[in-house]
Amino acid sequence: MVNWSDDRTGPESAEALRKAVMTTAPVTIVRDPAETAASVVVPGRASGPLLGGCLTLISTSLGAADSPRFNDAILFFEDVDEAPYSIDMMLTKLRRVGVLSRVAGVVIGQITNSVGEPGEWDAAAVLKDRLSDLGVPVLGGLRLGHGNGQLTVPLGARATIDASAGTLTVEPGVRSR
Repeated sequence: MVNWSDDRTGPESAEALRKAVMTTAPVTIVRDPAETAASVVVPGRASGPLLGGCLTLISTSLGAADSPRFNDAILFFEDVDEAPYSIDMMLTKLRRVGVLSRVAGVVIGQITNSVGEPGEWDAAAVLKDRLSDLGVPVLGGLRLGHGNGQLTVPLGARATIDASAGTLTVEPGVRSR
């Protein structure tokens, strides 16, 4: 989805969008230590189609005829304005219906404005709890989503996650003629 706001996007965001939709070069995104989910890392490397988007929309699409099949995919999700308990609920749902047991890896984008009650787990703690035991690489802290300085990747393209190196590399979303 293309959604532009001068308050939170700048030249790097514009260049990432241009590169993702107008060049045949692969796109590499590097973990940003300043992102909410940056501490969520399960080492390893995996490849597959990059599928996903907003966690709320992924969760609500489960069971629908047009819901993505996540078999051997790199699951990407991000979200905005969801409390940690809500993120926990959505990830638990993905676990219960078997989505998280079928993926090759997980990439976490921007978890923006996730505020819980005092004494509750924060978003990073919930993400670690729900994803660390899947047996697949998990990489958090990518500037993909609704937050400041968000970058663009082509969904559906083949991607490689290298959680140890902190990178997601996505094959081009366009081909040369």
